Amino acid sequence: MLPCRSVEDYYAVLGLGHSATAAEIKAAYRFLAKALHPDRWQTDREKTLATDRFRRVANAYRVLSDPQERRHHDLLRAVRTERDQRLRQRDRAVPAARAADIITLVERGGREFRRNARIAARLARDLRRLFGS
Repeated sequence: MLPCRSVEDYYAVLGLGHSATAAEIKAAYRFLAKALHPDRWQTDREKTLATDRFRRVANAYRVLSDPQERRHHDLLRAVRTERDQRLRQRDRAVPAARAADIITLVERGGREFRRNARIAARLARDLRRLFGS
């Protein structure tokens, strides 16, 4: 399996969908390269921002215009998406379980919550609403 390094979504950089053709990639690159070329901008700040974005666009085009690199990028993106989905599922389960424990603690009236019963009741209600318990 390939390593899941942090890589930009080059399709998004060029403003394209993942099923873009080679002609669409080339057209998007040419349009953005013209618009973002540093020589078109006046102030140093604008030139700096345009240069950074221009480099990102050029790198995206370099990767997506080469069929082998494009396949590699698509594979990395697919692995990253699958991994992110698994992490999101795991992260959703953990806070809900912790919220249930906190709600139980609040409802039972731990020492610190007895003093402020109204605040504790509001906290329990908010946690239930937030986590759907």
